[in-house]
This record gives sequence, structure tokens and C-alpha cells, in this order.
Amino acid sequence: MTGQLLEPERLSYFLLIHVIMAFVSQSLGLLLGAIFMEDASAAVFLGPISTVPIMLFGGFFVRISTIPWYLRYFTYLSYLRYAFEASMVTVYGFSRCKLDPSYVPPDSNSTTKPEWMGYATMVLGEGGEKFVDSFARTLGGTYDPSGGKTYHSALLDQYNIDEKYFFVNIGALLVFFLILRIITYLVLVFKINKKD
Repeated sequence: MTGQLLEPERLSYFLLIHVIMAFVSQSLGLLLGAIFMEDASAAVFLGPISTVPIMLFGGFFVRISTIPWYLRYFTYLSYLRYAFEASMVTVYGFSRCKLDPSYVPPDSNSTTKPEWMGYATMVLGEGGEKFVDSFARTLGGTYDPSGGKTYHSALLDQYNIDEKYFFVNIGALLVFFLILRIITYLVLVFKINKKD
């Protein structure tokens, strides 16, 4: 569990993902501003409305696996999906918070409990140890070397996120950025030529 706090690679990836997502969001705003340049009130009204489906199909309000199959294809059009998945992998992936079996008591009646387990009962009352233990396992993930199961974060499992698509998600955000900027440029060229 050492070396978990100071990981400049994770911080760099996290900042990169969110800077690119900010550029994509800005590009969408510029596109809406270019389309409705004659009517600013329409742009102000349609801007927030256009983000609702993007957020809905992003995967963090409604899990993608619970969306009906015929609507699941729309999730590929949400840039927030790619930013969310890449952020989750950055925070919980790449062997983060590996669970060391020596820290986990074999059962709840064991006398070799870690020191922090006693604090849970003190702070949360009766049943606090079970709550903290289940919460830690949910965030920390599963690790069973005897069964041949490698470590994987339970949160990544819950959202059905695969770490191997991390750079694909970043690439998808860059593609969204480029496409939105090109479309904005073409809309502006069309509107300027139309006025002449």
C-alpha cells in the first residue's frame, strides 16, 4: 500500500483527461454559438438542453449496462462517457489500492483484526466493522491469489470499465475535439459566405 499517494502519472493523466474534456465542452459551446449567431437567446436556451442527453448517456448517472440495448448506441456519442471511463481507470485502475490479504481478517470473529477495525465500532457503533470492511472491499477491489483471480477494482467491475481501453478513451476525446472544431469552422464559413 506504499506509494499510493504520490503518483505523478495518475495526476498527469487526470489533468490531461479533464483539460481535453474542457476543450470538447468549449467546442460544443462554440458550435452552438456559431449555429445560432443571429439569435443569442436560442443558443442560451439550447446549450443546457443539449447537454442533458450527453450527461444521461455518459455512464455515471445511469450505468450503461442498465440502458436498453436499442439506446446503448447513443452512449458512443457522449464525450462524457469517454472522460468518465478514463477518469475511473486513472483513479481506481492500474493496480490502485491493491488489497493485501494479510490486512484482511479471515472472518469477523478473528482475534487478529487490524487496529483500524476497532475504530470503526467506536465511531459507527454496532456493526461498524462490517460496514467499513464491506466499503473498503468495494473500493479496494478483489484479490484472491489462491484462486488465480488477479486484482481488479470492484468499482471498475460495477461500471463494466476495462482498463485496456484507457488510451482509446483519451483518443476518442481528442477525436470529439477535432470534429467539433472542424464543424464549427465549416458552419462559420457557411454563415459568412451566406451574408456576402
